[in-house]
Amino acid sequence: MGLLSWNLRPMTRRALGMAGGIFKYCCIAHCTFEYIADIVVCSGSSMEPTLFTNNVLLTEHISPRLQKIKRGDIIVAKSPTDPRQFVCKRVTGIAGDRVKSGIFSEVIPPGHVWLEGDNRGNSTDSRNYGPVPAGLIRSRAILRRRKINRVKMMSSRMKHALHCCLFITLITAFEVFTGGARIGDLADPSAGVDPWQQYGVFATCLLYFFRLLALLSLPQVVFNFLGLTLYNAFPDGVKLKGSPLLAPYICIRVVTRGDFPQLVQRNVKRNLQRCVDTGLENFMIEVVTDKPVGLPTDHRVREVVVPAAYRTKTGALFKSRALQYCLENGVNGLSETDWIVHLDEETLLTENSVRGILNFVLDGKHPFGQGLITYANEDVVNWVTTLADSFRVADDMGKLRLQFSMFHRPLFSWKGSYVVTQMSWERKVSFDNGPDGSVAEDCFFAMRAFKEGLTFNFIEGEMWEKSPFTLWDFLQQRKRWMQGILLVVHSPIIPVRHKLLLAVSCYSWVTMPLSTSNVILAALFPIPCPPLMDFLCVFIGAVNIYMYVFGVMKSFSLYRFGAVRFVLCILGALCTIPFNVLIENVAVIWGLFSHKYRFYVVSKELPASVTV
Repeated sequence: MGLLSWNLRPMTRRALGMAGGIFKYCCIAHCTFEYIADIVVCSGSSMEPTLFTNNVLLTEHISPRLQKIKRGDIIVAKSPTDPRQFVCKRVTGIAGDRVKSGIFSEVIPPGHVWLEGDNRGNSTDSRNYGPVPAGLIRSRAILRRRKINRVKMMSSRMKHALHCCLFITLITAFEVFTGGARIGDLADPSAGVDPWQQYGVFATCLLYFFRLLALLSLPQVVFNFLGLTLYNAFPDGVKLKGSPLLAPYICIRVVTRGDFPQLVQRNVKRNLQRCVDTGLENFMIEVVTDKPVGLPTDHRVREVVVPAAYRTKTGALFKSRALQYCLENGVNGLSETDWIVHLDEETLLTENSVRGILNFVLDGKHPFGQGLITYANEDVVNWVTTLADSFRVADDMGKLRLQFSMFHRPLFSWKGSYVVTQMSWERKVSFDNGPDGSVAEDCFFAMRAFKEGLTFNFIEGEMWEKSPFTLWDFLQQRKRWMQGILLVVHSPIIPVRHKLLLAVSCYSWVTMPLSTSNVILAALFPIPCPPLMDFLCVFIGAVNIYMYVFGVMKSFSLYRFGAVRFVLCILGALCTIPFNVLIENVAVIWGLFSHKYRFYVVSKELPASVTV
């Protein structure tokens, strides 16, 4: 077999065939559910006693397209008052009918229908918003199934057990299917190849080197596997373990450059209301900004503008500079025993996250903590980037949760949002870490705290963020992360023993263009490898693929999207894997050869709607 041989290995042929099959059936499923039939899970009481919450409807899309909707049909339509939501109502009038609304009556105009809920005393319908354009009707109900309470009532332990079974089954299937686990009559197709003779010494050494690079990600993959299996991945809602009145003072600190004032104003208002509704008493929201954002006057809201002339002792830049300014005497208004919750400008609190933070500070055993962030809440702006970020959700529940819950150390660092710190220890660790500690300031801070022997813990409850809205922002975000972590790994301030796992993880990222080339090289130039190496390589691939599946299961609500769309989201996340790999490779190459002391701010401000 020569260097230009194009004989693909059976494993690669099967993988490509499976990928093509998945893509084909995804297209068929999309066309079926978009144009023929769909499954809808009901929510709300407006159609009782005909339909109840969690009833499952089989609906068809043909009648609305052929304008065959009749009186008495139960339909699913976009809400006339909020196009992002759907309503399920009964058609009680069609074009030309005279209907009565209160003391008045009106004739339904052409191209419209009159919708009402069967539970007239508890239904918002055409009696409130008038005739509904027939173009808003999505589908007509043709079959109903009773409640799916078994799914709803499934305990968190049962959900976790099913998740573990699916996880292990997928890994086993991959090991058997790809030949990673050589069982039975499955032999290594490269067993008869002598690479030293066919490819030459230099080429063979290069091929083995590339194959070994794939194992650099093994430590974090093992941590992700253990974190997702040893701890309940689907815990119940967070319950308070003490009274909020007894909690220490909490400062919710948001750092922003001030480029998106409306976003900051909106999220501060929402987070303030969330804290009040959850019962948080001793708190304030502090926005630290380079430019004034015009926050509303409130005794629980404080705006801190960083002077343009302010400089730290070591020349810290960007977010580090702003965070350090808050710790300066004369600016800091917190006591040593107070706590700080660090958020990004787009981060939204949830009731569970506020309760988790309260439990963490009431416990007081660890000066630092971090929790889960999900990205598929409310309106999804960019489906590709949101599905790609499902991997990050699994990463939070995997390696981050394991390192904090079991070892109480940031072995692989942490993220800069949903971070909780005690004031006294934040000042001692400091964000004044020079330019090297300013690109990934969160990572550098965690490594310095690790060096000081301080402990961390995982905080229950999740917060909400948005994935980048554009592919360009997605690429820039990854590039900055890679550059910042690389600066931390190379910093002489952090001892090697404290950043060892971080360095291995970082270099598995940096060498991704080389390690991913194994997909092609293994097909073109097969080389015999020890069984353990083949097993570990397949294990790494299987775990990373399942991370996307788990991220969707954790982020997307089955009751919000319905069973069909939920499955399509999982398939969609799997389809983003090649895109994600491509983006990461481009980010690595670009980041290695571009300026490293820049801080690209990703826009999370939704574009203003235009009325036409």
